[in-house]
Amino acid sequence: MSAPDCVRASMLNHSERGLLRVLTAFCANDATWLTVSPQVSYGAFLNTRDQNRWREISRKRADFVLWSQEDGFVYAVVEFDGSGHWGRQKDEYEAARNADLVKNHACSSAGIPIIRVLQDYAPSAVRDTLREALAMKERRRWWSPFRRKPAEVGRLEPTLRSEPLISTDYAEP
Repeated sequence: MSAPDCVRASMLNHSERGLLRVLTAFCANDATWLTVSPQVSYGAFLNTRDQNRWREISRKRADFVLWSQEDGFVYAVVEFDGSGHWGRQKDEYEAARNADLVKNHACSSAGIPIIRVLQDYAPSAVRDTLREALAMKERRRWWSPFRRKPAEVGRLEPTLRSEPLISTDYAEP
């Protein structure tokens, strides 16, 4: 008998599991109407009539989505940009940057806040950013698309700053 061609793999790394605990606690304490799910295809919660665009976004996965079991809609996307996010080579950096731009634009055009969390985040900063993003959506109604300018605290390029950066969205590519 030959060796199996598939083996079990962990869905999340150690750092992602830590962020999952923060997000799960946030949903339990601050947003009881939301559920957190990891590793969700963007195609599961975004639609477009453009088939090329559909293929582009449906291949991407959100690290975490906060969604309502009541209506099935995603209310926030959380992307964890950990220490390995940007890769080690220039081509890996470019691929990560391009994937981030696709995700940012897709969420922005659908009116879904995307929150990017860096490796050395503070759990309180994640909670505060989620509260702000969800309150903003409630004021604007979730179905109204909105776009904001990039927050000064976040950017797509790697940073040498010591404090964690969290941004709810970025400008379109």
